[in-house]
Amino acid sequence: MRLRNAFDYVHAGRPYTPIPTNIDEFNDVELPTGAGVSLDEAASRADAELASLIQFTQAIGERPFKWDLGSTSTEAVLRNSYVHPQNHIAAYLTENGDKPAAYLLLEQAAQELRDASAPDLILGAALCNLAVARVEQRRLDGALDLFDEGLRMRPDLRAVVQANPDLAVLNSNPRFQSILGVSP
Repeated sequence: MRLRNAFDYVHAGRPYTPIPTNIDEFNDVELPTGAGVSLDEAASRADAELASLIQFTQAIGERPFKWDLGSTSTEAVLRNSYVHPQNHIAAYLTENGDKPAAYLLLEQAAQELRDASAPDLILGAALCNLAVARVEQRRLDGALDLFDEGLRMRPDLRAVVQANPDLAVLNSNPRFQSILGVSP
């Protein structure tokens, strides 16, 4: 909704309010307003917002647009309305014991973003997310390939990857250290 409102302002030639710098703090205030909303109603609202966002995206086209890490309208839409929800759904599936479905979702997201020639900002993050899943699956060579590709697109994620305790199995791997740009 916030992104759609911002696009509405851009479409009307007015300045927009950027995403709050502390989104967690903002969400802590906003999320309780959704308490008691049924899943069907929430899904219906989300579908309507997405349809509206797609219309605005088509109306304003590809343009410079600062939204969190994104710097274009395409990056804003892909991060906000595709990658972010996919990550939450994958986390939900994992937390509820369906890791195979979570892994499949991350795999499909990475492939769809590749097929769409998504910007490096978006695809690099998706590849790193999939790489973490590969580590959990003990498919370490595949994980290293994905980290190598993803971190070339998103070098800003190196510190996040390096600090991830779920990747400890790779810490002594020379190729992983090389990908991260650290000395073994």
